[in-house]
Order: sequence, then structure tokens, then C-alpha cells
Amino acid sequence: MIKYYVDDHPEITYSELDSKLSRNLQGNLGTFTTIERANEIYNKKGHKRHFIKPEELIKLADCVIAVSNQWGIGNIGGFIEQAKLLGYEIESVN
Repeated sequence: MIKYYVDDHPEITYSELDSKLSRNLQGNLGTFTTIERANEIYNKKGHKRHFIKPEELIKLADCVIAVSNQWGIGNIGGFIEQAKLLGYEIESVN
């Protein structure tokens, strides 16, 4: 969803994206962060906490971001609600 939003708003900056889709929807590590910070977290913890493969990164007007991969039933609700507020249709799949 974040990639689609950025594709629809190619000039968006990090702070503008944060105001539309708060980094704090996910939890402690944030919904997204810069690739530099995502790599720091990976190097420190030894586990990937963000999607950091080159094809998974999202280019903003002022930086490149990595989206969190730490999603589950306990924290996905806020993200889904925010996506809906931005006009995206989200369906549940069983």
C-alpha cells in the first residue's frame, strides 16, 4: 500500500509521508524508516525488521525507505484503517 501511495504521489518527502501514514502505526521500529536506519537495525539485532532487498525499497523525493516486516494481528488494524482513510480498499483473505 505504501508503494502504491508513493507511486501516486512521486514528489512526496519523508516528512510528508509520515504525516499521511504515521511511522508509528507499526510499533517501536516504525511503519517505515530510511534504508540507512533499517540497515543499522539489521546489523545491530541480526534480524531483518524491514523489507530491505533492493526491489522492496521505496524511493521518496528526499530519501529511500524500507517498510517494516513486523506485522501481525495485534498491530495491523491501525495500518488498515489508515489505508482506508487514504482511499485504498483492503480485503480480508482467509
